[in-house]
Formats: sequence, structure tokens, C-alpha cells
Amino acid sequence: MALPQFAKVQLSGGQKARVALARAVYSNSEVICLDDVLSAVDAHTARYIWDHCLIEGLSRNKRTVILVSHQIQYLSRPEVDSVIMLRNGQLWLHGPWSELAKSGDAFLSLVQEWDVAESQKPLSRQSSSSSLQETVERERNADELISLAECQSAVGSVLGALEGRRIDAALIRNVRDTLSGFADLQTDLIREGMISWPDFRLYLQAFGSRYVITLMLFVMAFSAVSQILSTLYLAEWTSGKESATEQEHSVLIYFLISISTALANCTQAILLTVCALRASRSIHSDMLCKVLSAPMSFFDSSPTGRILNRFLQDVQNIDNFLPDSISDQIMKTLTIVTQLSLVYIEAPWVLCSLPILAVPYSMIYQRMRIPNRDSRRLESAARSPVYTHFGDTLHGRETVRAFAAEARFEKENLRHISTMAQGLYGNQAVGKWAQALTTQWGCILYCISAFVCVELSRRGLMQAGHMGLVLLYSAQLQRGMMDYMMGAADVETKFVSVERVAEYLRLEEESWDGEAHAMLGTAWPSQGEVRLEAVTMRYRLHRALVLKGVDLFIPSKSKLSFCGRTGCGKSSLFSVLNRLYPLASGRVLIDGVDISQLSLQILRMSIRVVSQEAFLLSGSLRQNLTMGSSEHNDEVLWHCLSVVGLAEKVRALPGSLDFRVDTAGGNFSVGERQLLTLARVLVPSIPCSLEDWVPPRMLLCDEATANIDVLTDEKVHQVVLEMDATVLMICHRLQHIARFQQVVVLDAGLVVEQGSPEELLDSCRRPLSHLARLCAAAGL
Repeated sequence: MALPQFAKVQLSGGQKARVALARAVYSNSEVICLDDVLSAVDAHTARYIWDHCLIEGLSRNKRTVILVSHQIQYLSRPEVDSVIMLRNGQLWLHGPWSELAKSGDAFLSLVQEWDVAESQKPLSRQSSSSSLQETVERERNADELISLAECQSAVGSVLGALEGRRIDAALIRNVRDTLSGFADLQTDLIREGMISWPDFRLYLQAFGSRYVITLMLFVMAFSAVSQILSTLYLAEWTSGKESATEQEHSVLIYFLISISTALANCTQAILLTVCALRASRSIHSDMLCKVLSAPMSFFDSSPTGRILNRFLQDVQNIDNFLPDSISDQIMKTLTIVTQLSLVYIEAPWVLCSLPILAVPYSMIYQRMRIPNRDSRRLESAARSPVYTHFGDTLHGRETVRAFAAEARFEKENLRHISTMAQGLYGNQAVGKWAQALTTQWGCILYCISAFVCVELSRRGLMQAGHMGLVLLYSAQLQRGMMDYMMGAADVETKFVSVERVAEYLRLEEESWDGEAHAMLGTAWPSQGEVRLEAVTMRYRLHRALVLKGVDLFIPSKSKLSFCGRTGCGKSSLFSVLNRLYPLASGRVLIDGVDISQLSLQILRMSIRVVSQEAFLLSGSLRQNLTMGSSEHNDEVLWHCLSVVGLAEKVRALPGSLDFRVDTAGGNFSVGERQLLTLARVLVPSIPCSLEDWVPPRMLLCDEATANIDVLTDEKVHQVVLEMDATVLMICHRLQHIARFQQVVVLDAGLVVEQGSPEELLDSCRRPLSHLARLCAAAGL
């Protein structure tokens, strides 16, 4: 079962579009509004969706379908009752296709510009339907084989781990983690047992050096001793009779002790603040670097809410609560030691009761620390679904409103919050239970101290001032012992956040270093020749192969189009070229250099990618074009904008290059966002002058024109195909393939065809060509 809410790589763009379509079809709405659902899928699948879903499944069941689409070839179909065309946000044409065709030269010129005539060739409906049905059956069988392969892979990894090894606890944990990760990727990892010493050491190393920690402990000890000395001296001073000179001397001594205590407390606060800030910055910075350097498989299996939970709640606990908890616990330890020393000096018989109290306190602590720690772990883990659900709801709020599912999502949100609150409630309940028991047992120590002090005072062995001091510290001691026990449990509970952050600090990183980058010049790749040799790839170890022995040669500066049905491996092939996922076997050569031996920085700076979904950052246009760099020449930026035809549009904006881009580029149209993305890939990674500007040597376009209108689509293809570079483009709009030098057709992770468009579409020589069948299914 796929987990599309966060494992986006498990569903291709076309598969996600079909899931959204199925959700709309499954609803009971009489009116179905579909926003360009056909652009994200290949032509073969689009024709199947049109015939069997939109026509047979919806229209013939008397359900009204309003389809927004750039697929012009479907507008003239007899099933279409009316066509609405917009221009500049206003209604331009409205009516049946047959009437619009007679409306005048403006409409005919537009149709000719869109090249509709090329997309209206006759199609054998029977052969197309049977071929499409075979495609659906193959995909269903492939899904079953993938599930079987996943099980075999998971079991094989377990058996491989057991082979030739003695079964121990560590091995069992590894096997358990493997199977649990295979079973449910969405469940947050919940540790068991005590906080490990490496997690404690990780925080202490970030907190400061051993010399700084030693200095802080010394200051804390000095502060605790100073407080006790000031109290002892005050009791001694008030019990005796002194002359005026001696009184002045005593006041001076007491003042010096108080000043020393105050200075120690100030020094302690400064050291604690500086070290805690250092630890927080270090841990947050290291975790951010680890997450940003993590392989793509980590993001495939980690919901956004889980990652946010680490950076929000866990980092907040480390910032605000953990340093104070540790400092308070150390001070409580020193205070208890000094208080016990004072009681021992004045009334040693009182300490005879300590063993009687120590056993119950120890038992209470052992009984409460485990549920207290584990309930905090549960509460921390339960926050991740809250963040994930909130992010998903915010991201899909239009869909939630369209399906009137607000109440359902509110109920789901309350369920997640209630689950989180259960852990918090359990943690608080355990603490209150422990406080009640320790208070009762502490009263016994106070009663024993009072009895002993009264008896000693009656016999003249203790002065009244000292008796009051012992009773005071006895009361403070029982309270201090309770606070000490609760503080120890609280420190361990707070270290749960360190434990969870440490999991991310130990994440596997992508291999950024390479052996071959030192031999390459700054002009690499100079030719852009690509060779794939027996390339196989899977997204995770327990998943089936998505590329199965791909052998492919791409000549220098060629223009190559990738075609194939949805989920056949086109985007996976582009991921291999960028080393987003490691190869299971085989190798990829660019200009004769194995990219596995290259530094990732050099590789990804040399290959530019235009994705299917245009992504713009919140900020200025300049920042979006330069990805935050301030060293690029404005002449280069204007030249890149002029290449994609946006220079005049940007000059007309307030501030031009400094124009503020809204979140996700909301103040630009979809087509303008895609053109800005294309302009961004033209901006060189290394700042240069306009005279030294050259286009990128390699450009990968992952269906960059799927969600834009046909006119913008034509503009993008014109810009891309005129570039002096190796261009690889995934195409779903097959009417463009004739403009490419070569076409590669993939099916089920294999290259099934490669050649020029004329060769592959020659029905006389190759009547069963995969590309010919795709074009026939698209009506071309």
C-alpha cells in the first residue's frame, strides 16, 4: 500500500493526477470540475481516461463534467457539448465546436496555431481500447509483482543478516527495525529503555569543553557552600553576645559571604546562558546540515510533520528547558549534600532515619521514572501526526473545501490532538502521584528531626537558634529530596528530545566527495555526451527495481525526448542522472567520466533541471533567479529573461528585478512561473559577465510544459530546442516529438525503443512500434 501523503516518490505525477481524478469520480456530486487532469498523464492513459472515465463513467451517467484542459484534440470530439475559450480573463468564445469553427478567421487562425489538425487523425477505436485494456492489466500485474518483490527483498535482507552470525540482541533489533520500516513507514520511531550514554555525551560535547563544564561545577559548588556558610554564620551570630566592634566585624564578614554568593550566582547564570546557547546553535546547525544532506530516501519515508516536530518541539525543549533542568538538578544535589552535612554536624542522630526514607524514595523513583520517560516519548512522537495533518490540510485546503470535508478533517485533527494529550496527561499524572507519596514520607523525617531537637534542647545540648536551623533544614531537606527525585526524572524526560534529535544527527549523508573532480576543468561537461550502461535503480532497499538494465547512448548536444506511459521510469532516469538515488548496479558516464566518482556539488552545478511543477521562493525576482546569490550581473539576468520572453513583462513590474514574489509564486500565472523557472536554469552557477555567459551544457526537462497552455508550451519548446546543449525532455504532448532528434520510449523500467521520430513512426517498417501505438492512442 502506497503512502502518498508523504512518500511522494512512490507515486509519479501521472499517478497522483489519477488518484485525484478517482477521488472526484467516487464522489456523488452531479457536477464534476476537473482542472487539466489530462496534462499530467501520457497520451495513452489520457485517451483511456477520456473514453472510459469521463465519457462512459460520468457523462453517460448524467453527470455534468466541466474540464479545463490544454489538450485541444479533445475539443472537437462529438461527446463535447460546448467549448468555452477565455482570453485575458474574459469570455472570448462559447458554443459547440462546429459553430465555433464557423465563427471567423480569428478562431481558425488560433486552431491552426495550436496545430489541431495534426492531432485529429483517424483512430481505430477497437484496437486502441484493447491496447489500453492490456496496459491497465499489465500495470495491475506489475503492482502485484512489486508487492511480491518487496516481501522477498525484505525477507532476503533478514536472512542475509542472519547468515553466519550469532543471534544477539543487537541483531534482533536490526532485523526488527528492517521489518518495522517495511511494515509501516509512517509510524514514528519510539525508543525504549534508558537514555543512552552517547546521547548524554552528545549534548555535553555541544554544551562546552570539559574545562568549561568543570568551571561551572566549581562555581555551582561554591554557590551552594556560600549559601550554607551565610546561614551558619547568621545562626552563630544571632546566638552570641558581641561588642559593637565585633558586631561591625560580623556584619563585614556576612556582607562578604553574601557578595561571594551573589557573584557565584551571576557567574553561574552567565556560564549557563552562554553554554546553553552554544549547545542549541550547534545542535540545530548540525541537524539542519544532516537533514539537508540526507539522501532522498529519507524524505520519501519521513512525513513533513515528523521533521518539523524535531525542529520545533524537540529543539524548543533543548533551548528553553533542558539547560535549566540540568542546572537545577546539580544545585539540588549540592544543596542536599550541604544540608545533610549541616544536620549531621548539629544533630547526627537525625541521619539515622535516612536509610528508612531512602528505600521508599528509591522505590518511588524507580516506579515513576520509566512511565514518566516513556510517556514523554509517546507524547513527542504523537506530535508528528498533528504537524503532518496540519500541513496536509493547509496544502490541500482547496480540495478539502471542494469536497465539503471540513468537519471530517476537524474530527481527524481532534483525534490526533487527543492522542498527543494522552501522553502529556500520563506524564503529568505520574509526576503528581510521585509528589504525593514523597511528601508523605518526607513528613516522617521532619517529625523525627523535631523530636530529636526538642530532646537535645531540653537537656541543654542545643541552643534555640541551632534548633530552629535544624528544623528549618529538615523541612527543606524533605522538600529538597522530593524535588531532587522529580528533577532527576525531569532531566531524563527532557533528554528524550536530545535522543530524538540525535537520531537525525546520525542520519546517513549523501556522498558529496568524489575522486575525479580534481581532474576536471571548469568547462566540464564540455560536450554533454551521456552513456548509461546496464543501469538498475530502486528507491529503497526493500523496493522493487524501477529501472531494469537501461543501456542508452546520448550524443553530444543532441535533443532527445523520453516517452512512455505513466510510471514507466522516465523521472527515475532523470533522478539517476542527478544522483538523487544510488544505483543498484551499472554506471552513468558523462563525457566519459563516471558520475559516481564526481563531487555532487560539481555534478549538480553542471546539470540543470526544469521540473514539472514550477517552484518559486518567497522573495524578490532577483533572489529567485540567482537562488539567493547577490554576485550575479544584472545584464546576465536580463539576457536570461529575454531568452524566455519575459524581459518586457518583468520591466513593467514595480521594482522590476526587485519585485516581491508571493508564496509559491501566487502573483504569477502558471505559465509565467514555468518560464521564470526556465530562466533560472539559464543563469550560470558561477557569476560571470554577459560576454562570458554560455548556456548550460546539459538540460533536463521533466515534463516542464504539462501544466501550461499550448502557446506557452510552444515558447518553452522553442527556447529549449534552440539551446546549444544536450537537452533531455520528458514529453506527454506527443505532437512535439517530431522536433527532437531522437526519441526514447520506456516501458516498465526498460528502454524498448530508441531512434529518430521518423524511424519509429514509420508504420510500414515498424507497424507494432510502441511510439506509434502511443500516438495512435492520443489521436495523432
